[in-house]
Amino acid sequence: MPPEKILQISKAHGFLNKCILAYIIIYILCLGFKDSESILSLVLLITLVAVILLSAVATVRLSSKINHPAVTVIYALLVLIPVVGGLILLLTSNSAHKILRKEGYKIGFFGSIKQ
Repeated sequence: MPPEKILQISKAHGFLNKCILAYIIIYILCLGFKDSESILSLVLLITLVAVILLSAVATVRLSSKINHPAVTVIYALLVLIPVVGGLILLLTSNSAHKILRKEGYKIGFFGSIKQ
């Protein structure tokens, strides 16, 4: 695989990992405040929608580099479903993780470095 493509996958993988972290944190907070009628629950819900949309963008950016375009479209649509989206994020991240490790990169949660 060309080094430029590996670098693009590495950057997209780091961005996707940050989206996964935000997704998990905001989703748990939304579950904790779901019965609350405060403004905080509304803010958390709006933030969750924003994180889901950002996660869809991150999934498309990464999946377009490692998967067939049809798979990328399916993943992008499935990410919009709350719980299924989390699984798709992890699946996409795992695929990139395997490619990067095979190319000799050390993988951290917020990115990867060439060894």
